[in-house]
Amino acid sequence: PFHMSSVDDFEKWGRENAETMFAHYDGGCVHIHQGNGKHMIQPASTLKGMKIMSIVDENFNDDKAYMHLEEYDKLRGEIPLVITIPYDIFVSMLEKQQLPGNNFYNVKDVPCTDDANRLMEKVRTYRR
Repeated sequence: PFHMSSVDDFEKWGRENAETMFAHYDGGCVHIHQGNGKHMIQPASTLKGMKIMSIVDENFNDDKAYMHLEEYDKLRGEIPLVITIPYDIFVSMLEKQQLPGNNFYNVKDVPCTDDANRLMEKVRTYRR
């Protein structure tokens, strides 16, 4: 919400409307653009009724959300994030125990179904 504006504008014009809508529908989710909206992760995470937040990468920008997992883990409170991450980086971070929990990882470029199934066995036992 309001990712193209300031946090102050969001607090003045957006919070009440978003919380009213979330209350009507028993919660909600938002997407925030990595390139120009990451300043809204913390304020949006405090919306009453927020269920999950997707951090969207832009194709034209090399600065991707998975590069900021530790930072975003601190900003999002208890709200799960949806993060897109390349397969090889996901595997490396999984093996190094560097993936924050309580997130949904959209792993892209998985070589094959067998690799995905083997990876899921590791994911199921992962704890950080």
